[in-house]
Amino acid sequence: MKPLVQPHPLHPGAPMRVRALTLGSVAFLFAILLVLPSLAWAGWFMNGNAACRAPGEQVDVSIVPDGSGGSFVVWRDLRRAVGLSDLYATRLLADGTRAAGWPVEGLPLSQSGAVGRPWAVASGDGGLMVFWVDSQTFAKHMQRVDGAGVIAAGFPVDGMLLPIPAGGAPGGVQFQAVGDGAGGAYLMWTAAPFFNSQQLRLTRVSGTGAPAPGFSYDGLEIGHNAFSFGRPWVHLRLVSDPTGGAWISEIAQREDEPRGSSDLGFQQKVNGDGSRGRDLRLVPDGHDGTPDGHAFVNRMAGAPDGSGGALVAWRIGGPLGPADFMRHYSSTGADLSSLAPAPVVDAAIADGTGGVYLFGAPLGSNRLELHRRGALGDTPAGWASGTVVSASGSYLAFELIRLGSRVLACWSSGAAGAQDLFAASVEADGTLTPGWTAGGLGVANAAGMQALAGALNAGGIAPGLDNDAFVAWQDTRSGGSDVYVARLGANGPIVDARIEAELTVAPRRVERLQHGHWFKAWIEPPAPYDAHSIDVASLLVNGSVAVAARSRIKFVDHDRDGIMELLVRFERDAVAATLPATGAPVVELTGTIAGLPFVAADTLLGDEHALVTPEAGMRLNPGTVTRLAWRLPEGMRSTPVAVLASLDAGRSWETIAAEIPAGSSLDWNVPNRRSDHVLIAIAMADPGETADQLMDGVLGVSPEFAIGSTLGVDGAGSPVALAIRCSTPNPQSSRSVRVDLALASDTPARIELVDLSGRTRCSEELNGLAAGTHSVILAARGGLPSGIYFARLRQGDKSVTLRLTILD
Repeated sequence: MKPLVQPHPLHPGAPMRVRALTLGSVAFLFAILLVLPSLAWAGWFMNGNAACRAPGEQVDVSIVPDGSGGSFVVWRDLRRAVGLSDLYATRLLADGTRAAGWPVEGLPLSQSGAVGRPWAVASGDGGLMVFWVDSQTFAKHMQRVDGAGVIAAGFPVDGMLLPIPAGGAPGGVQFQAVGDGAGGAYLMWTAAPFFNSQQLRLTRVSGTGAPAPGFSYDGLEIGHNAFSFGRPWVHLRLVSDPTGGAWISEIAQREDEPRGSSDLGFQQKVNGDGSRGRDLRLVPDGHDGTPDGHAFVNRMAGAPDGSGGALVAWRIGGPLGPADFMRHYSSTGADLSSLAPAPVVDAAIADGTGGVYLFGAPLGSNRLELHRRGALGDTPAGWASGTVVSASGSYLAFELIRLGSRVLACWSSGAAGAQDLFAASVEADGTLTPGWTAGGLGVANAAGMQALAGALNAGGIAPGLDNDAFVAWQDTRSGGSDVYVARLGANGPIVDARIEAELTVAPRRVERLQHGHWFKAWIEPPAPYDAHSIDVASLLVNGSVAVAARSRIKFVDHDRDGIMELLVRFERDAVAATLPATGAPVVELTGTIAGLPFVAADTLLGDEHALVTPEAGMRLNPGTVTRLAWRLPEGMRSTPVAVLASLDAGRSWETIAAEIPAGSSLDWNVPNRRSDHVLIAIAMADPGETADQLMDGVLGVSPEFAIGSTLGVDGAGSPVALAIRCSTPNPQSSRSVRVDLALASDTPARIELVDLSGRTRCSEELNGLAAGTHSVILAARGGLPSGIYFARLRQGDKSVTLRLTILD
């Protein structure tokens, strides 16, 4: 099961978890419109908190501050299907809980199915703006939502279409967005107005999506036309200037240079009023002249200096390279420092005093280093050799952020498909922040890959309050790609004292009137803990329901991942009483393991009608073979199921097959036992359990059908007899009394619900219905007191009656 928060201690060699279940996409679509409270527990856990573990892939993760000490997390979501790319977001508070108003698995900001990489921008008023390009039409879109998860007025549910020319380009449109510091954003994109030429354009929009003064939807043509039939821009980066305007870094691939194809580096400033600064060409001997030899730029990074200018570092290849350089430019392009060697050129941020921090791998090295340089390219005291933050190599992604007087660096490294996430904190004087160690501290090393997923080494870290930060990443510990977040404090990753275990529960939908009696829970602790070390007496569901006194305690490998789980049972009615009336109910289980507190959680989403065949009212002939097919409740994957049958409307059950692989079907030999009240059920399979015990983990029950009796019609077209039955469960709730019936012809009929005094409490005229089976909902608005009733069906001169029980 994909729990809401998936733990895994920082334990080398811990086994990969293979989930049996995930949250259902269809059931989730009903839940996303509901306003849900924060999770019941607060805290940050080993290996991070899950922001989204919905089915399908969650990719292109970014994070921005919410202005109140928490963060917004944004991602591209493929939960509906591999080819349908939607936009989702959530908001996490500083204590690790989900903010009120945000659904369990994220709020859909667009379900167009064609969302490209999203670019998240804090709106400045506690809300969120997200920009993206449609992957099919190349149209630009914007969505805005407030801190409570409410889409802003004037913004459609799938986002606002910005009337920016949508012209495509070979290889697609490159697009970026950054905040402008005034509640709006700068947008930069590529376009192809001519067959052999591509352009780079930029505009600025307000928080409403309207162009800012001095800008238009057409945008300014910036940078350099790239004459190439391939991917013309090797590198593009848009960074806002805190003093106003934005800086653009580009490496353009051109095929019209005198010496042939070249990758040329440029730096340009666009001011907040739409005017443009000087265009700077980055070459070894300056930014204006023609380079000596056929040099080209293959890597660069820049950062605003806080005074309108920028510090830029770049790497030269070709006959003059490889070599790394840096220079400080004013907003007008004037040199503020001489050309100087750069120690690394992969990422850069301002140091707050006119200088810059540079981060990356030096030439010829596979280690990550952090360096600092002053405004004139000088080396401050303590930074002569820089700080080696990691020497492990094989880096997937990295970035850094300045928090007050210290710098926080994060990176993913390790073997392909098994990268872990690390962080290091360095003070302004070049020393490690107290609590941090050489080589970095582990943030997440769960099974699979933890990939810092910010675009262009930016967007994966967001500042919080109190000198801390949030880091978001793409995580494959459960097999698919999910979204996780951790909080990094001044002295290291913030981790709650509790352990977190995995929880799988059944049934997936808990109601008072349902097959089975117990609520079953399978608890799998993280390594190195063992299920036998769980204190059963300490277990509580939602803080109040203890393990049932008559519960069987069992140790099983329920999800077949090689790790034993503890199986316990709770009174189902007691659990149901703790669940909310609306929304996706979250089940939290707390207790102790090896004397230490732990927490686990699961969300009840499912479809009780999971059987596809037989259909309601169908009549099967004894002795024949029929294929039983089922679909697992939405969101389940790869868990064995048991198949059961009842010939007395659910009063007793027998096992047809104790363990069948998920997604398969079963050929059933129809018994020679006539009945109008046959049911088929699927349940969570647990070897050695009786049919009644398996039904405590029921996942779905078919509609009633018949074996060799009068209800319904058979495949040979036998005549239909007038018949009536109450659909399961029985007793039913007064909120909705469902009656399944069979009509002998298409003539008008009438069904009535009569109490013991003979009073008709509700009725329904059945006109225009064909012969065959039908379902009718009576008393849909409730209002019926508990008691015994009779459902009476009349058609022509015939009538049939069925006794049923209704409970509030």
